[in-house]
Amino acid sequence: MGDSTDQSAGPLPQGPASQANWQFVTISHPLKEQTESTRRRIRSQASRHHHQRMRALKEQGRRILRKDEIELDTALLLRAAPTVDNYLSEFRGIASEVHSKQLTAPPGFGRFDPFFNPPIQMHYREYELFDHLFDQSCVMFRAMHDISFFNRARMTVAFRQLLAMSSWHLSHLNQNRPDNEYLKLSISATQELQKQIDHPLLRCTDDAVIAVLVFLCCANLINDTTAFIIHRNGLRLMLDLRGGIQTLDATPGLRIMLYWADVNGSCLQDIPVRERSRDFHTL
Repeated sequence: MGDSTDQSAGPLPQGPASQANWQFVTISHPLKEQTESTRRRIRSQASRHHHQRMRALKEQGRRILRKDEIELDTALLLRAAPTVDNYLSEFRGIASEVHSKQLTAPPGFGRFDPFFNPPIQMHYREYELFDHLFDQSCVMFRAMHDISFFNRARMTVAFRQLLAMSSWHLSHLNQNRPDNEYLKLSISATQELQKQIDHPLLRCTDDAVIAVLVFLCCANLINDTTAFIIHRNGLRLMLDLRGGIQTLDATPGLRIMLYWADVNGSCLQDIPVRERSRDFHTL
């Protein structure tokens, strides 16, 4: 197919197709020698395409590379060297962006013991929830951390419920975050707690008391009045089987946490405080 520049090829048919000024060249056999006019039209078409391509490259400041040539991008070398003012402005922009977004460090960035051996299988999501307990964003978590309560809640039931509390608090801060994760973790912790309470040798241990105490704190966090009453009564029965609340004197952190949880929940529901602390020196 070539451009019809030779008038000797004969008149073209009239109509819309003739306005395109194109003509089909018929080749009967690849080895058959073509006429001079046909070869001239083919060379003219190829030459015009070559010149158009060269003209476009010249307008772009480029040329066709030979086989032994490599094109280098010198755009970075032609840039002006950055000055001190540019560095300062860039640093101020980054600092303002970090301050505005209140970015937090990645999980495990020095906020908890790196040698901690979790009682459950942990993935990145679980580490994110565990790290949220130490980022000082929740008043309750901050109080637990200040009295080293997290160091005591290292068992499966208490640890899983702490992750559930962390998930609920993250969902509370971010409304677009689904809350089914909190329900999944809390139900799993409840089932484990029921098994521990049903065991006659494990129902009155410090681990069981800590687990129920975590559930009590969770009820205060989510403002669940029914769960608060249930866990407070259950904790009272466990302490009675142990010999009374005096059995917690050896662990002042648990005694303080129990008093705080009872006072907080009682104030939210406007009911009398049950665990009256007579030894305020532990507080």
